[in-house]
Amino acid sequence: SSDGMVHAFTSNIRNGVDFDLYLYVHGKGVRGPVAVLEGMNSVSAWISERHVLVVHSNTNLDRDIYLVDVVSGEVRNLTKHEGEVDNRSPVPLDSSRFLFLTNADQEFTNIAVYDLGGGVWKYVYRSPRDVEALDVSPDGRYVAFVENYEGFSRLYVSTVDFSEVVLVDAPQGVVADVSW
Repeated sequence: SSDGMVHAFTSNIRNGVDFDLYLYVHGKGVRGPVAVLEGMNSVSAWISERHVLVVHSNTNLDRDIYLVDVVSGEVRNLTKHEGEVDNRSPVPLDSSRFLFLTNADQEFTNIAVYDLGGGVWKYVYRSPRDVEALDVSPDGRYVAFVENYEGFSRLYVSTVDFSEVVLVDAPQGVVADVSW
């Protein structure tokens, strides 16, 4: 949570197969499961004091993003789709919007923004290459992201509206994760 007092995590302790959502409350221990989920799930981020974003893996190439209410246990699939679509890496911009990676309706994985208020999403950065990782700066003004360019990573920093995208001069290699 934003104050660091509550940590959300998933565990398959219930049946050894399904990863449910639990909370660890500092000084009070574990609560839960606060949401019973099927299959492989992992917590990505808190988007508000009451909601967390969870990535549900159907396969390693087919994922959905869930919004889970840690009070009521309500689970909402935000990225329902048909066929194989990789929706992952949600990063909150505020309590009603988040960036995420998706390859919905296209070959390459690029950056989209999801608006919880309207229940809609749209691409905000498109490239003829896969974007493999992203993160938003602590002040919410910038986005760092990594593209796969012929097997190597290219690191970019952009304004959050993607009006200015700058390639960072970095040695050739592979960036596995990006974090401010």
